[in-house]
Amino acid sequence: MVITWYGLSCLKIETRDAVLAFSPFSKSEDLGIAKSPRFKADIVYVSQDTPLYNGVSGIENGFVRIDEPGEYEVSGVFAYGMPAAAKQSANAAPATLFMVRAEGITIGYLGGLNDAKLPDDAAHKLEGVHILFVPVGGAGVCSAASAATIVNQIEPSLVVPMHYKVHGMKGRMDGVDAFLKEINMKADEQDKFSVKPRDIPEDETRLVLLKPQLFAKS
Repeated sequence: MVITWYGLSCLKIETRDAVLAFSPFSKSEDLGIAKSPRFKADIVYVSQDTPLYNGVSGIENGFVRIDEPGEYEVSGVFAYGMPAAAKQSANAAPATLFMVRAEGITIGYLGGLNDAKLPDDAAHKLEGVHILFVPVGGAGVCSAASAATIVNQIEPSLVVPMHYKVHGMKGRMDGVDAFLKEINMKADEQDKFSVKPRDIPEDETRLVLLKPQLFAKS
């Protein structure tokens, strides 16, 4: 399994059976994003029906789109979609969280989650996942403190922060430093992340910091 982060909540995960895309974003002048991600994928998981998460125009390959709670199995990849909360805020579009299983690895994906409490059902299903992708930048997603609380609640083997301000972006979002201070772990920094079941740590949580591929530098 090879994991690539493009920025915000957008991921590409290459597995033996399929290429997965999570929440590709559209370009945004307000955030200083000049273009949306472009790559081929077989399955696209859209966590929220807004431009920060549903910019699928750059995704090629006749993909299957999954954007609602429910159970799904496509090309040997199992996914379980869960509502982030009954209502995160008055004006927010509903967000769907995902638990995905591929190549013997379970992935928790919290795109679109804000500081509202993680629903008990989602927390139960995500408990102990191998890899947890959690938004940490605030300004509509989890704050650093809220994200750290969720990590401690779920206790994943690997945690990967996402959806924070990086070099070249505008807006009120925080960078990753606040989360690193809250989580108090040494970060393993990588451009892309290759992982197999044997690489999953036991009895501890490790932090992986990925380089956003759509931006010149982080």
